[in-house]
Amino acid sequence: MKAILLAAGYGTRLGKITELIPKPLVEIKGTPVLEYLIKKLTSLGIDHVYINTHYKHELISKFISESKFKIPISLIYEPKLLGTAGTLKSLVSEVSQNNFLVMHADNYFADNLELIRKMHEESSPKILATMGTFNVSNPSKFGTVELSEDHRVIRFFEKDKDSTSRVANSSIYFMKPETKDIIESLASNENDISLHLVPKLLGKINASPLRGYFFDIGTPIDLNLANNV
Repeated sequence: MKAILLAAGYGTRLGKITELIPKPLVEIKGTPVLEYLIKKLTSLGIDHVYINTHYKHELISKFISESKFKIPISLIYEPKLLGTAGTLKSLVSEVSQNNFLVMHADNYFADNLELIRKMHEESSPKILATMGTFNVSNPSKFGTVELSEDHRVIRFFEKDKDSTSRVANSSIYFMKPETKDIIESLASNENDISLHLVPKLLGKINASPLRGYFFDIGTPIDLNLANNV
């Protein structure tokens, strides 16, 4: 199974922290979050990781070249940001021969992803993707999802304070090869996975709750929480 790590963003919400380094190299307990995620993917049995880059891409290239990870890593530099769905669209032919994994490179979480992978691999042919989820108290800060009784995602709310759900999208997606045609059919301006791809997959995505803590380290407050978990 191959994986895409989305690592190209500017990390502007972190303020001064990302003035000198890109967000994937921000450290949690002394370890860059990118290193933590690559090691987690290695333990999961991922056999190739694709990482898109843009902001301070040369620092990520240097970090990868000086590290001794056990799996092949391909860095994909984007001169112009493609957006999460745009990146996925550009790489889907490389990764979709089998089930594949897509996730952001700025999340810190406890789950080893074994159960969500198992759920995905054993899902009905009608299910095209499996989304990792976690519970939140404030839906206005997260993309939240409404689930059917059999754990399918049937509605999506993007940072909506009026959301009826407290189940948040972790932006960790296991996808089947059959998603390739849908991904490639996205228009050029449909460049966000949550906003543009997930709505096309409603009813065909399972939700699997992640075990343990989950932090998007996009703000100083959340980064501090991750460092003290």
